[in-house]
Amino acid sequence: MCYIELKNDKYETLEDLKHLLQYILRLDKTAEDSQRANTITNTLAGCQPAMIPNEYLCDPSAVYNLMLFEVRRRQKGTTQFAKHRIVSFAVTDCILPQDVVSLAERIASIYAKNGFITAYGIHADRFNVHIHFAVCAVSFQTQNMFHIQWEAERKMLVAVTNQWKSEFDEILQNNIQMRQSGEAALYGDDIVRYGSVPITAKGQMVQNRRAKIGK
Repeated sequence: MCYIELKNDKYETLEDLKHLLQYILRLDKTAEDSQRANTITNTLAGCQPAMIPNEYLCDPSAVYNLMLFEVRRRQKGTTQFAKHRIVSFAVTDCILPQDVVSLAERIASIYAKNGFITAYGIHADRFNVHIHFAVCAVSFQTQNMFHIQWEAERKMLVAVTNQWKSEFDEILQNNIQMRQSGEAALYGDDIVRYGSVPITAKGQMVQNRRAKIGK
């Protein structure tokens, strides 16, 4: 199950923009996974379109300066510098951080095609994998402010995410080893808790399979 959140924070100053990018692109959230027994690299962050060399696409300062350049090109009053969007998944989806790189790139490219620089960071510091997006509020194509209607934007995010999830579930159904590896990485051999009920990793795997069969 996916969760879409369109944050209402204003990000009205350049400091707000800088702090947002620093949070989204933080290496301790995107470069390692302290919760799961799998290796994470900094490919879990990026920016589209790629207006700067690839090695700087995960650098908060470089992305900040890129967005700042577009804001200054506008030469008009700017009341908001960025939009913050979040896409997250339930732990029972058995999704690992590296699994959603393609989804993050897909969503970022949609904003970029509409003229808005978009940075993303896949955070692996919690059991439920989630993607943060920082969308520059000024179009690099027209210098106009972000104008996508809230309902249309949410509908787009839900549709794209559900399409990706459907494709991912089909891959899992056809690749038992991949599914088992994901479940093992998520749950390990320890007892995990869902609410107040303790359950073993093996027990959780059985529940996951039953839930999928029952759909």
